[in-house]
Amino acid sequence: MDCFVVQDWVTVRTPSGATSITQSEHAWLDLHDYRDVVLWTEVKEYTPGGGTSTLTYQTCSSQDDSLFMNIANIAATVGVTATTVHRATATVPLGRWLRWHLQVSGASSTTDLTFRVWVAAMKDR
Repeated sequence: MDCFVVQDWVTVRTPSGATSITQSEHAWLDLHDYRDVVLWTEVKEYTPGGGTSTLTYQTCSSQDDSLFMNIANIAATVGVTATTVHRATATVPLGRWLRWHLQVSGASSTTDLTFRVWVAAMKDR
């Protein structure tokens, strides 16, 4: 099992009316030799701005933005959340690329989220 930083500490701010932010392409994690992952999301601070926020992990076999599919969703909340994705049981199995996507809904003012993400990944045999 190998461990990687998916996202080091970052604060993401969305003004009212903004609905989503996706991790920059240069930071997507290449997991082409891996099959199972455990994602640790640590949220240090969350200001909902009157709405709700969901941090989604997405995967794809290519770097085509329109083909990414959700593999896990977590509600934004302060604390640590561990999420496991097993190839054998996942609705959408892990592809080569992994990224995060923040979805904000119903916010009437600025929403901000300070978080980091680590992944432990099991190699294909």
